[in-house]
Amino acid sequence: MGRVIRRQDGERADFGSFGARFLLDAGASQGGIALVEHWVPPRTLAAPLHRHGREDEYTLVLQGRMGAQLGEDVVEAGAGEVVLKPRGEWHTFWNPGDEECRLIEIIAPGGFEGLFRAMAADPDAMLGERAAALDARFGLEVDYDSIAPLCARHGLHFPA
Repeated sequence: MGRVIRRQDGERADFGSFGARFLLDAGASQGGIALVEHWVPPRTLAAPLHRHGREDEYTLVLQGRMGAQLGEDVVEAGAGEVVLKPRGEWHTFWNPGDEECRLIEIIAPGGFEGLFRAMAADPDAMLGERAAALDARFGLEVDYDSIAPLCARHGLHFPA
């Protein structure tokens, strides 16, 4: 059934290093895709280096600039540009600028948005063994040791 997702629609969560608004869950697309809006504060690393085992991500920059590491490459993208993050490739992203960065994340196939929902439901979900269990549940490998070097290299902070 067709519909319009309005600006005020969608649950929201703020994780400190980024926020999420759930626009379209996998169930609404028969598992095909999920859409999540993210916002990243200025000069902030959104996540450690990580890679997905099950899905590809396509990030449309709506506002500001997004920095990203894609494998060994470091790139920047501005409003109207799309960053491709294929499954199996190590990647991360950040806001290198002085204004908020807003993004639409297209996740294919859908389902990975469940990780963000789990994080929103439990503030301690990304600590210790619980983080390892959540990562395994969503087919995610995470290099938590990458946070400090990424922040130092790109002049960022990581409040999460």
